[in-house]
Amino acid sequence: MNFIWKPNPLATVVELDENDVHHLKTAIRLYLAQNALYDAYFALEKDVYKDTNEESIWRCAVAVHDWVFGQESDDPIEEKVKRAVEELKTEHLGDCTCTPCRCMKCVFENMIGVNTIKGLNKHMGVNIQDAFHAHPNRTTREAVLVIRGHVYERRGGWLNRSQEEYDSCVPGWKKEAEAAAQWLEAYADEHFPGQP
Repeated sequence: MNFIWKPNPLATVVELDENDVHHLKTAIRLYLAQNALYDAYFALEKDVYKDTNEESIWRCAVAVHDWVFGQESDDPIEEKVKRAVEELKTEHLGDCTCTPCRCMKCVFENMIGVNTIKGLNKHMGVNIQDAFHAHPNRTTREAVLVIRGHVYERRGGWLNRSQEEYDSCVPGWKKEAEAAAQWLEAYADEHFPGQP
């Protein structure tokens, strides 16, 4: 396994060797098996789907059948592995950056037992994402300055709320931004020690 650390930590690339890909393939198979078992379990819970007993058994059988026969061919798994390998080369985007969706990079990193943004929470993540968004070629230290120099303006949906409500949120946002700046400084010290 090889890590290509980027000035934007959310864009760090994880490259896999043959053994890592095999481990990832096994992890994906286990993940799919777990999902099939959950599907079967919930299919048998009559309160979930309001099914009759016969319908519940049929729904359970379909869930298990789809998993079992989906394993006979490596094609579906190979496609999932290929997607995962590509995803590990992209930028984090999802729950880890306050975006309302699952971050697939986080999912696949977790499957192979790594975390390229360890210690970063979603509020820190969105600050870092914003610092690099318009200027992806910034250095890590420049991004720290951008985060610390952010000017808070009431705009967008906040125009429909009171100034007092907006002002009450600003101290929390500043605290989150400072935590992101400190995390980013530690990241720069570790991965780019000579960077001004």
